[in-house]
Amino acid sequence: MNTLKLTPTIDIDELAWPNEELDLTTSSPAVHFLVDFKKTRPQTLKANLSAVEARRLMQAADVSTEVILDDAGRFLGIISADDIIERKITKKVSEGHRRSEILATDFMIPKRALRTIGYDEICKATIAEVIETLKQSGKPHCLVIDREDHLIRGIFSAVDISAKLQMPIHIQEKSDFYRIHTAAH
Repeated sequence: MNTLKLTPTIDIDELAWPNEELDLTTSSPAVHFLVDFKKTRPQTLKANLSAVEARRLMQAADVSTEVILDDAGRFLGIISADDIIERKITKKVSEGHRRSEILATDFMIPKRALRTIGYDEICKATIAEVIETLKQSGKPHCLVIDREDHLIRGIFSAVDISAKLQMPIHIQEKSDFYRIHTAAH
């Protein structure tokens, strides 16, 4: 195997930047904020992974959200770094669960609890509209589906949007009463 030649960086002071530098604002197209699984491989965890190991892997990869898959690669749900903080794991232990037997799936948001937006709608929307949708739903994540191909195309995360806009985005979780009332009407 050949080794590559390393050279000093003494005479290099500038970074390479994309040819099209995007000045992202809340008026920017929503697609600029989408974690598009056709362009970026989704961050995934296996369903049988312990919560402690899932937390460690997420911290090591510096990711805020991961997709949970079963052994056959089918989508089960998502998990965020906030879902598996140490305090929540410790609470499960205090309820009588063995720490080593607590799984990432014990903390994930299951598929049935997630809402989606069609990719075709995202292509016409601004990120402000997505942010408002997340706020109205009380959920910090939203899946994007490709209805034509019947695939999960990507995901929006309030944490990721906030980082790209360099502004806080506060999503207030809706109460159980609000969710029941809204579902009934």
